[in-house]
Amino acid sequence: GNLLGALGITSIVLVIAYLTVGGYQQRLEEMATIDHLTRAVSRQAFDLLFSQAIHSTNRHDGGVLSVIMLDIDFFKHVNDTYGHAAGDYVLQSFVQIVNDTIRSIDSVFRFGGEEFAVHLHNTDEIGAKLLAERIRLNVESTIMRYKGSSIPVTVSSGIATLEKIDNGQSLMERADKALYQAKNNGRNQVQAS
Repeated sequence: GNLLGALGITSIVLVIAYLTVGGYQQRLEEMATIDHLTRAVSRQAFDLLFSQAIHSTNRHDGGVLSVIMLDIDFFKHVNDTYGHAAGDYVLQSFVQIVNDTIRSIDSVFRFGGEEFAVHLHNTDEIGAKLLAERIRLNVESTIMRYKGSSIPVTVSSGIATLEKIDNGQSLMERADKALYQAKNNGRNQVQAS
C-alpha cells in the first residue's frame, strides 16, 4: 500500500514538474520570438523567417517575395508631447492596424523603436504598393486617443521585391533606402526601390 502510494505521489510530482518546465520553455520561446510590448514578431525571429522565405522563394520558379519597411512619422514628438506611455499605446495600436490590414499568412515584425517590417509571400511590387498604401491610409484615418488626447499618426513606407541578384541583406537595404526616400520626400507616403 505504501509503495503504491509513493509511486502515485511520485507520478503526480513528475507530471507537475514536466508541465511546469514545458510552460517555462514555451514562455522562453515566446519571449525570444514576440516583442512583449507590441506583440509583433521580434527582429530575431524575422532574421530566421526571412532567410527561410527567401530560400523558399528562390527554390520555386516564379516565386515572388516583397518587403515593406514601415516607420511611424515623428514618433519622438509623440513621446515628447504625450509621454512614453502614450508612445507605447501608439506602437500597440499601430501594430494592431497593420495586423488587421495584412493577410493571415503575413506577419508584422518589430525592427526596433518605431520601425517595423512586413514580408509578403507571393506578392509582387504592385501588390506590395497597394498593401503599403492601404496600411498608410488605415493608420492616417485612425484617431488614436490616449487619456483624453487625440494623437495624429502617419507612417512612411519603403518597399522592395526580391530580384534574382538579391540576397536578404540587399533586399532589406533596398526597402530601407525606399523608406528613407519616403521620409525625405515629406513622410506619410509609400516609395518603392
